[in-house]
Amino acid sequence: MKKTLLLVVLLSAFSLVHAQEYVPFPTSNVYWNEIELYQGQCDPPEYCKNTFYLMGDTVIDSYLYKKIYSNDGNSTSYVGGLREENKRVFLYYTWCDHSVLLYDFNLNVGDTMFMSCLALECDINENNYMTVVSVDSVLLEDQSYRRRINFDSGPHMSWIEGVGSVSGLLYPHYSCILCICFRELICFQEDVNTLYLNEENAACFNYCVSVSDLKNNDKMFQVYPNPAKYQTSVTIKSNEGINRVELYDFLGRMIACEQKINSMEYKLQLGNLRQGVYFLRANLQNSQIVSNRLIIN
Repeated sequence: MKKTLLLVVLLSAFSLVHAQEYVPFPTSNVYWNEIELYQGQCDPPEYCKNTFYLMGDTVIDSYLYKKIYSNDGNSTSYVGGLREENKRVFLYYTWCDHSVLLYDFNLNVGDTMFMSCLALECDINENNYMTVVSVDSVLLEDQSYRRRINFDSGPHMSWIEGVGSVSGLLYPHYSCILCICFRELICFQEDVNTLYLNEENAACFNYCVSVSDLKNNDKMFQVYPNPAKYQTSVTIKSNEGINRVELYDFLGRMIACEQKINSMEYKLQLGNLRQGVYFLRANLQNSQIVSNRLIIN
């Protein structure tokens, strides 16, 4: 029994040590897939779904922000900007003339944080405070540990380093609008890899990655150099040649296409494409489709 207890203590200490290494807030190629319930707009059990993602930079009040966009499956909206400084994440909303502190990952047990409410009029509720009741670690889908901060406002109010709130990227700001009665983060993806998955809602979705068949086939479909800047070579290790090559951005949009290649290797010119993660898909002469990821730096 003593050995068992000792093992549990050692394992807990091991996870906390790994979780203590701070993971900065993401800046690109990440997706927060969330559900929310609006009064009078979504009838239970159907929820409104949104994918939030970062793409591009903007300068506001001399600070560099990452642009936030939202996609509900039908249209894309520009939300505002995010920036991080000293483990503190600031949000600049599109309809407000000031930034607010969205996350502070310096918080420890007993610390209290003021949570502003950004409604349509950019009102601030001075009585909206939350207190940290515990700090632990959580095991993500890639088997890495992240530090988690838990607040006194219920089970749906926890923050995970490098991910954000389990109630959604912009929570609690949206939660202060009365027409929203429920919001939850379903999954968090980075470079199309799922890192966080809500245990109660295991069906992850992503409105921004629409190319469903882009699976990694790096043993057959090689891309070199990768990362690349101006040019990369696509090589197929197969008896069949390449008939067509398609290049997609991380939103699933086709941005380049070359046909009737009829070769085992093809040099793809990248031109002035912006930095980020892309996806290459090759149609072989035997109608087989293979794909791989390309990073442009």
